[in-house]
Amino acid sequence: MNPIQTSVLSTQCWPFVRPAFQWTLGLGLATNLLALSSTWYMLQVYERVITSRSASTLAMLTLLVVGAYVLLEVMESVRHGLMQSAADWLQARFAHRLYAQQMSTHLYSVSPQRQASLRDLATVRNFLPSNVMLAIQDLPWAFLVLLIMLAIHPLMAALASGFAVLQVLIGWLNDRGSRPAITQAGRFGFHSTQLAQSIFRSPHATHAMGMTESLYKTWQALHMKMLHHQAQASLHAGFWTALSKWSQTLQGSLLIGLGCLLTLDGSLDPHGSMIIVGSVLGGRLMSPLALVIAQWRQALQAQMAWGRLSHSLQHLETPPEDMPLPAPKGQLQVTQLSYQTPAGPLGQAWLLRGIHFRLEAGETLCILGASGAGKTTLARLLVGLLAPSHGDVRLDGVPLHSWSRLELGPHVGYLPAQVELFDGSIGENIARFGPCEPSEVEEAAQTVGLHALVSQLPQGYDTPVGQDGYKLSGGIRQRVALARAFFRNPRLMVLDEPNASLDEAGNNAFLEAVKLAQARGATVVVVSHRSDVARLAHKLLVLREGQMHLFGPTAEILQKLQATPSPALQAA
Repeated sequence: MNPIQTSVLSTQCWPFVRPAFQWTLGLGLATNLLALSSTWYMLQVYERVITSRSASTLAMLTLLVVGAYVLLEVMESVRHGLMQSAADWLQARFAHRLYAQQMSTHLYSVSPQRQASLRDLATVRNFLPSNVMLAIQDLPWAFLVLLIMLAIHPLMAALASGFAVLQVLIGWLNDRGSRPAITQAGRFGFHSTQLAQSIFRSPHATHAMGMTESLYKTWQALHMKMLHHQAQASLHAGFWTALSKWSQTLQGSLLIGLGCLLTLDGSLDPHGSMIIVGSVLGGRLMSPLALVIAQWRQALQAQMAWGRLSHSLQHLETPPEDMPLPAPKGQLQVTQLSYQTPAGPLGQAWLLRGIHFRLEAGETLCILGASGAGKTTLARLLVGLLAPSHGDVRLDGVPLHSWSRLELGPHVGYLPAQVELFDGSIGENIARFGPCEPSEVEEAAQTVGLHALVSQLPQGYDTPVGQDGYKLSGGIRQRVALARAFFRNPRLMVLDEPNASLDEAGNNAFLEAVKLAQARGATVVVVSHRSDVARLAHKLLVLREGQMHLFGPTAEILQKLQATPSPALQAA
């Protein structure tokens, strides 16, 4: 992980989570001291109870050590709670920003592998209150145990220190060997998951064309590579974890042997209590190191997720607060609008050049053009899904990107060329998954001729659509998406091939819906090849190879198109 990148996120987080870390570290001193209660209890039993043979002394010592253990458990719970509060703050601070970034990743075709995801945030959030994180914070207090062992005898402290250094070396070698395999496993796992999701989104096409087995083999190859690298990482980590356990066991035995030798030599208490105490303290010294090494994979994954979070957030500026604007009236002005694809392996291409037109509130524009002329790109620019390379799109004289999406969104109706429904009910999709009255949903459905069809379904508007609307027919999906676009009578409507999947009845209902929107004063932009839609428009725009070929009043442009036959316009 790049330490510079990590410092970016750390700088943003540390002032807020520092109190939780400081208190957790401070309580760590208390818990480590209380953890020595068993050692103190053992010494007292050897030196006081056995020599005095006093049952009351034993009872009092036992009561004290039980109280110490209860206090230890309370403090450990407090430490977990403090780290959980830091994790919750991290979630509240960055979850929405990462959600917006992931949305931008899909909108603007940014490589998702280079972007942190909500899963990375969850990984870090789950790691903070974990036992591994607390063990890492306990590492500085291991020196306290080492000082006590030094007071018992320098040789015992030296032996324990040697095994502690060995544990650190084991952890470093574990990290060095596991990291590349885990990284590769994550990369192949990402690709296999993406492929599986795309397969299940298009089950009909894959099954109909006999692609099921070939796609399965492709997915299996990626999945097996992921499992191979995971197995490599597990084998490597397993070896070093086993070596760590072996060194712990060996250390305990060697400390007992050394303690016995020092006792025989007269350097330790002749009663032999220090033999057991030294062994217990050595185990306590190794305990946090052993836990970190045993759970090293979890720590490594959290570290990598933290690195991705920092890499993403250092390039993500907090958007300025948008100025509140009044509800739009619908005046749309496009000035010298051009769009160039982002740089990529295949280079860049201009999809649109020099588009300019103006629509007054209540006017309807129909966009015509052959495939690849730039119609869908223009539709996306008109609703702000793409940022112009040159020029701008203004709504009521205000650049589209200056509007708060939360404020503007309810006033915009958009139907993409590929219908996008979400896993929920028909009613939820029409209502855009927001609170509303059932009458508002029914009104939108009636506008596009959907209400009668939904009423025939057993669950009505509560009928689930499934992921991407796979439970509905193509025509019903199209109408649900249209009803969502017409929901609450938006002032600006951009509809890309709205009647592509509609039958004659559905198309007639759509035409009536456009007339109703015109009567209400909405500005409507329709991408369509059908002449019946074109004749409803006030103006026509014909695109050719990304440039304006014709633009003007409908009657004038239709006359020019009839004089020069073009595949851009089809009969109804």
